[in-house]
Amino acid sequence: MARLQMPMLGVGMLLLSISAGLSHPKPSRLPPLETHQTAQVPAETTSVRELARLVTVRLLLAEDSGSGVIVDREGDRYTLLTNWHVVMTAQGQDISVLTPDGRTHSGRVLPPYQLGNRDLARVAFSSPHSYQVAAVGEAAEVSVGDRVYAAGYPARVFERQGDRIVRSHDTRDWGLRAFRVTEGAIGWITARAFYGGYQLGYTNDVSGGMSGGPVLNAQGQLIGLNGMLSYPFLGIRAFVFEDGGLPSQDEFLQMERLSWAVPIQRLPSATSRPEAPRRSNPAPRQPLPPPEPPAPSREQPLPLVF
Repeated sequence: MARLQMPMLGVGMLLLSISAGLSHPKPSRLPPLETHQTAQVPAETTSVRELARLVTVRLLLAEDSGSGVIVDREGDRYTLLTNWHVVMTAQGQDISVLTPDGRTHSGRVLPPYQLGNRDLARVAFSSPHSYQVAAVGEAAEVSVGDRVYAAGYPARVFERQGDRIVRSHDTRDWGLRAFRVTEGAIGWITARAFYGGYQLGYTNDVSGGMSGGPVLNAQGQLIGLNGMLSYPFLGIRAFVFEDGGLPSQDEFLQMERLSWAVPIQRLPSATSRPEAPRRSNPAPRQPLPPPEPPAPSREQPLPLVF
């Protein structure tokens, strides 16, 4: 199996520069910003969309923006979860946190700054006001075909004429108007995680700036975080497994059509093929070979997702 070494140097700049690009190779039209739902929308959809709005925050950094989800409260202190690549340049700096009521708060990245080798980080802010905390679901109970909702604040909105982008709008000054929820389904659950812990592939349309926003199941429970766009600019090199391996070309052609999320819990026994039905007991793995002499410790590189 092919292996790829991915140095850390320059990763942050590449993530930020590509996420701010003016085009996206995916040909579909960007859906309009969310508006009030009509009576024709199922009650489940309406309630999950509203819940997504209440638990999602926007993170405004000096040169970029992202999203996050509120996961804990202790007194006046709130903790939110986001992607490490969203806040990796903001260690020790204040981050503006825009909450669903339109208020802006000063937040800080909490140590340890990156959670293990996963593309996750925590940000804390204080407020006397009451905000919704997301209920955490069991990512291991998710199956291919399950309905999911992805939320966040796109950094840019594009106007199109056919397949051509004619104008790009920076949403940094849009406030809450930029909020967006998309509905889709789980399309792939990998048995091995990609760099950064990505394992959940889903059909929802996700835009740059929605990274760190929640992926909710049909019950409105948090099962993962947005982080990797479909049709990534890096091609197959965006899908490097944690062991250094690459998917086959056929697998890659299916993977690139999906958005990808870091699940809230790792999925070591997940079904690896998108066509496969749910299996209660995956096939046993072969015994591991005897370990080789230890090599010098080296930090795992982050995924190049945008």
